[in-house]
Amino acid sequence: STPSNSSAASDVYKRQEEQVAYKLLLDKLHNCLSLLTEEEQELIYALFFGEKTEREWSAETGIPQKTINNRKRKILLKLKALLEN
Repeated sequence: STPSNSSAASDVYKRQEEQVAYKLLLDKLHNCLSLLTEEEQELIYALFFGEKTEREWSAETGIPQKTINNRKRKILLKLKALLEN
């Protein structure tokens, strides 16, 4: 059976609502990332957007991998707090 027009319209509305919510969340994440220090931004962009491993970033920067891991954890907690505000 084919969905009724009201059901189809409801689905379209729901998808649009989800897209708006997703865009708002992305905007908020972008704003929160801009509040990080340059060093913090560099690390997050390398690991999450540049798809580098902690080991690769360590080799490139000379920063020990364990230090990178610790910094990443602290930055993610900071981002979580910023996103929740």
